[in-house]
Amino acid sequence: SVLNELRNNNIYGEMSDVIESLDQSKNGQKYKFDIREMSLLEEQKYSADNAIVNFKNEICLNTNKLKNTSKEYIARVILHEFLHLYINKSNYLDHTEIATKYIKPMADFLHKLYDTNYEDALALSLSGLQKIPNYSTLLMYYKKNTTTIYEVKLKYTTNGYGKYCN
Repeated sequence: SVLNELRNNNIYGEMSDVIESLDQSKNGQKYKFDIREMSLLEEQKYSADNAIVNFKNEICLNTNKLKNTSKEYIARVILHEFLHLYINKSNYLDHTEIATKYIKPMADFLHKLYDTNYEDALALSLSGLQKIPNYSTLLMYYKKNTTTIYEVKLKYTTNGYGKYCN
């Protein structure tokens, strides 16, 4: 249902607009991707991951890991993976670019789509980037800390906060 909500709220157009606003050379290009569930083999290989991207412009969701998480969290995972497909350099370079350019647009989209508390939307958008070298500086810029990020992630993944699929 999250994917349908994202599609119905023009995720492709919204994210294309964000990309174009930050990179004028991409003006007029539209981005599209497919989403599917991870296979059992992929789940075993990528058991620690919520999702992966592959060479076919597919986002493969680990539905066993995500099945009890909120729509807000699932949407954050999809947005994050979409940016990996677009940037497509390396995990490290992708995360660095996401951190420097896309935190606020991701938070804006989560806030708009689900009426997510904006501070929570920022914290969710910052999660998953902790391995970049300037992560603590990034958190200070957004007036967050690792504890806050972790607590917000828990709220939306295990503590029943947010909206859930039926």
